[in-house]
Amino acid sequence: DARLHPLPTVSKPKAARHNSSNKNCCNNGSSYCCIDKQDFAFEHDIATLHTNSMFRSAAQRAVLVAASCIFTLLLTTQAALAQSDRVGFIQSGFRFDVAEPALSEPSSIAWLPDGRQLVASALGTVLLYNTSKADDDLTMDAQKYTRLGKTKSQVYFQLANIDTEAERGLFSLAIDRNFAVSPYIYIMYSPLAPQRIRVSRLPHVENEGGASSRALVDLEEILWEDKEEGYGCCRFGGGMSFGGDGLLYFGVG
Repeated sequence: DARLHPLPTVSKPKAARHNSSNKNCCNNGSSYCCIDKQDFAFEHDIATLHTNSMFRSAAQRAVLVAASCIFTLLLTTQAALAQSDRVGFIQSGFRFDVAEPALSEPSSIAWLPDGRQLVASALGTVLLYNTSKADDDLTMDAQKYTRLGKTKSQVYFQLANIDTEAERGLFSLAIDRNFAVSPYIYIMYSPLAPQRIRVSRLPHVENEGGASSRALVDLEEILWEDKEEGYGCCRFGGGMSFGGDGLLYFGVG
């Protein structure tokens, strides 16, 4: 019937609390956490009895299943709305486009003075997008003109001596403030050897312009290296930018 039934009386078994054979223990490095097997079994029995007593009829169990399904649907809808809200915060006059779906682990963006765009991957690849002028893949439509997906991109440079384990890799890009006179690209990354995070600069070669320009990794000039060698495990990052005074500021952690 649909009435609630009282819980049967169950005697709690006496557990040998200090007997390691009755416990599952784990050492997390700083403290111990143990679960008494008999206590756990007792609590499980109580939960089972409680469930069987309250929901004896098939109708009640069906209501419970339906409620669970509705709750799951609400959670899924809420997650979808949250995603929609994140996209919905785009300022008026802008729109959201996936520019480079094939680029793994994008980490930094920088613009050359003429509007061409550099997009870096933490894996050590930097792509050059020719957004400075119309070409065969571009139209002069104002909305389509600046979409990266409508531009030609080429590999601007690829680092070979780079450690990309954990959060390591290519962290940041910066363009020389006086690029017309000093055409350099500044990079912060974690090399394989030596294992010291560094800041370097690479000379830019214009070639025929557009997407044909390249940065020369072979002519890398190291400007700064961490004094401590060795990366350890995890939690790496860094960034850099030129200030209004023309100096390059960077942080690493």
